[in-house]
Amino acid sequence: GVKTIRIDFGYTVEEISTMSKNDFDIGIQLNASTVTKEFLEELDKLNPDYKNIDALHNFYPRVNTGISEECMIQKNNLLKDRKIKISAFVQSNNRKRSPMKDGLPTLEDHRGIEVKVAANHLFAMGNDGVFIGDSLPSMKELEELSSLNKDAVELRIKLKTGEQTCIELLKNIYSSRTDSARDAIRANESRLLLNEKKIKADNTTDKKYGDITIDNSGYFRYMGELQIVLSNLKEDERTNVVASILQEDLYLLKYIKDGKRFYFKI
Repeated sequence: GVKTIRIDFGYTVEEISTMSKNDFDIGIQLNASTVTKEFLEELDKLNPDYKNIDALHNFYPRVNTGISEECMIQKNNLLKDRKIKISAFVQSNNRKRSPMKDGLPTLEDHRGIEVKVAANHLFAMGNDGVFIGDSLPSMKELEELSSLNKDAVELRIKLKTGEQTCIELLKNIYSSRTDSARDAIRANESRLLLNEKKIKADNTTDKKYGDITIDNSGYFRYMGELQIVLSNLKEDERTNVVASILQEDLYLLKYIKDGKRFYFKI
């Protein structure tokens, strides 16, 4: 019944490469928090079966020992270059593990943070999976975690429009354009989703960082273009300000680039 063997300190690169080529459908799991460029370059030379290798970050029960966001991004980039899937831990706030009872997150920034918020951050950073470190999460935490889309960033918003076509457009999942604009995150798909509907001008006020805009009929062929504003901009009667991203989620905008998918939670 064993499906994965987690490898940590004590194994040579030769042993890891050999184990990855097994005939028993058993995965080999690296410690994502401790891999180095040098280790992976040595492993590359032995032609391991990377399709049979994934990686899981550590959890850290002692306060102030969780890794930093910068460390995670560095390690993840090394692993992603080899198409290795990566997972990490968040803590439960229901019943924390003894004896410290300080939670079991990977990132120190996530200590004491809600499961859903921490997991959404991990997915935004490119992690493929999330585990709850503490063994007795609440049903609410499990439901909130399962509600997330691991392939897209959830952004909580406050509506600023009653224009129904705009509200309907906010219910879709979008991907950011790869030709990143200076002043906004542009959605690839929004104009294609209009289905010949018209958008009336509504709430065409000044735009602030984190506002969500949709172009109305005044923009002709650009009607329906959805953007997330990245700098303060003057009002434009051709553009509706339809919602604002909650202050607590503004930090997630830095991850939405180069085709990264996102969706809104009203």
